[in-house]
Amino acid sequence: MSGLELGSAGLADFSTIPGGSTATHPSVVRAWTTPAPADPNSSPDIASSREILRLDEPQFNHNAGGLVFDADGFLLIAVGDGGGADDVDGQDFGGEPLIGHGTEGNGQDPANPFGTILRIDPQGTSSANGQYGIPTTNPFFGQMGMIEEIFAYGFRNPFRLSIDAQTGDLWVADVGQNHIEEIDVVTAGGNYGWNHKEGSFFFDPNANANGFVTDVDPGVPADLIDPIAEYDHDEGIAIIGGFVYRGTAIPALQGRYLFGDFGSFSADAGRVFYLDANDEIQAFDIGTNGRLSLGVNGFAQDANGEIYVLANATGTPFGTTGEVLRVDPPPPPPPLPPAPSPPASSGGGGGSAHPMLLLGLLVLLRLRRRRRCAQFGCK
Repeated sequence: MSGLELGSAGLADFSTIPGGSTATHPSVVRAWTTPAPADPNSSPDIASSREILRLDEPQFNHNAGGLVFDADGFLLIAVGDGGGADDVDGQDFGGEPLIGHGTEGNGQDPANPFGTILRIDPQGTSSANGQYGIPTTNPFFGQMGMIEEIFAYGFRNPFRLSIDAQTGDLWVADVGQNHIEEIDVVTAGGNYGWNHKEGSFFFDPNANANGFVTDVDPGVPADLIDPIAEYDHDEGIAIIGGFVYRGTAIPALQGRYLFGDFGSFSADAGRVFYLDANDEIQAFDIGTNGRLSLGVNGFAQDANGEIYVLANATGTPFGTTGEVLRVDPPPPPPPLPPAPSPPASSGGGGGSAHPMLLLGLLVLLRLRRRRRCAQFGCK
């Protein structure tokens, strides 16, 4: 069992903080052992706790933090770009110049672990701190100047990640800056663009002003991988990653990626989406105008492949407003009134009285990629 925590004291294994400055907080991966892992009632042994990995975080935000084991038993760890905005040193952030990102940004620097998906062996000892192993199958293993723990890079705030139980594909939802939320299917060694790109748009950090997206290529590397789906901030504010549906309750969702959006800063307009067979984003018909009265904070998947939405009314990990909502098929429609007697002369006809009851999830909207750069204030 592994977990990520924020705020405890200790020396960092990785830091981009310049001398004379301090981190806002650490991100820590810690492990416990469970006496009987196959027994769902077996609790972790608190005394077995050990620290695996510690990172110095430059700013308070973009903590990512998702954890998932792959088919080889290695632990994948989602790490944000260090926080702030635009991922470049010197930007004004809360009245102070940004530090800990360098001149090119952490997301494009595989010599540090920020803005990446890490892959480690919690049972190994080959790391510099001796608390975990580095898989020799990692894409940068043995390469000088690279962080060998990196599996993929070029992320801003990967929130969350999951592995399709059937195909083994790694799905990552990456939270955008000001305009674009994205979904990536991640492969070893891939560069997913940030901060050269936000979604499939080019991104300009814009010196000390607000960064912006543009259709004008400033000369980015040719190997950047675009998302398989994206949406703009007309439809939400922060993507929340989910799972590929492998349950049986809703057969028409089989193999579809379910995810959501936090919805609003007041945590009262969460959304739930899925990708159709063409990787177009479709919305669930839920709540009021397709929105929950809660903020969507995460998703869970049970042993049967069914999916749950994790939501609350605060948008924070505090309070008692949290709810776990299972994604179920809709209730059956009410019975139809008796049909009138047919006229004496018939003339063909028909079709289903309920042509849109496919799942009862009824598509509310079809989000299309908007290439109108002017909408985003591009230059």
